[in-house]
Amino acid sequence: MPKLKHITLFHHKFGSMLKSSFYYFSILFLLFFARTTIAQTLTMENITPQIGDHFITHSSLAVPIGESGENVTWDLSGLVALDTNTHSYETPFNHSKATFFPSATIVGISGDAGEFLDISSFAWQRLGFSAQSSDYQVNYSNDPEVFLSFPFHYNKTFVNDFSGTVTSSGVTSPRTGSITVTGDGTGTLIMPYGEFKNVLRVKVLEVTTDSIANGTVTIKTLTHSWFQEGIHAAIASVIETTVGLNVTTRASFLDESIILSNQSLSRWDTPVLTFPNPATDHISVAFQLQHPSRVQWQLVSMKGEQVSPITSEFRATGPNTIQLNLTTIPNGSYILQLIADGKISSKKILVNH
Repeated sequence: MPKLKHITLFHHKFGSMLKSSFYYFSILFLLFFARTTIAQTLTMENITPQIGDHFITHSSLAVPIGESGENVTWDLSGLVALDTNTHSYETPFNHSKATFFPSATIVGISGDAGEFLDISSFAWQRLGFSAQSSDYQVNYSNDPEVFLSFPFHYNKTFVNDFSGTVTSSGVTSPRTGSITVTGDGTGTLIMPYGEFKNVLRVKVLEVTTDSIANGTVTIKTLTHSWFQEGIHAAIASVIETTVGLNVTTRASFLDESIILSNQSLSRWDTPVLTFPNPATDHISVAFQLQHPSRVQWQLVSMKGEQVSPITSEFRATGPNTIQLNLTTIPNGSYILQLIADGKISSKKILVNH
């Protein structure tokens, strides 16, 4: 405010001599403001995982991460799927290890491992990890690790210190750590299956030190991840891990089918119900339509493979129900994708004949 006041007084004093300069700097300000508002900004609503989200991810050998800065084009077209995993996000209360993470609002499930998170409008915090089939557990509940603070954007940086314990093979060791998070780039991301514009790259440096009987073990993890508004997970990540003199690199990325769905379609804005679930031979899907619409649905496997043909029907306004015949579908977990009026709902169902 003092600078604007000074410019205004100066303008009145000298009149037309500064008139052109004033307009010049005003135009520069407007151009700068427009430029900054175009840049990707991550918020809790547009980037964090939500209960009911399901993602198919692939692991890959690492590829060059490219430069930092604005209007960068990152070419990750060389990523090749080596292994495939599924990630789902559920309420933590049904997880067998939930009592160790009382502040968790959501848990990410991959295999038998759970990542417990506390997500609010101002921060995405990691409370720890736990495997249901073993005693391995990392617990930061009393001093969480802040992964993102919102809103988050290009050139924003924050540092967070955290602490907790690591339990493995019945032995619990204290852990201290520090995480530095930076929005280090904006631009276009080239994936093996297409381009994503206006993405934000987030650079994360995490350093943890475990105190054990024979001394300490320090692990440094440097991760570059690419995010786009509306996709509740990193499109791709390249991770470098250093333990002593040993350095390993790897990458992971979202499957094409999930990316395309999240990129082009918004979320279904009314509840979609499936029953019974688990199902035997048939399952009912109930949903509401705000106006007459063409509805499409299909079943895909947890690897993203289509297991039922796409069905398309025109449905009326109001409550609707569709019936799926599962008699030829093998036992297992699947994702039901329901699409109408430019919106998608993905529901996990279990078939158990």
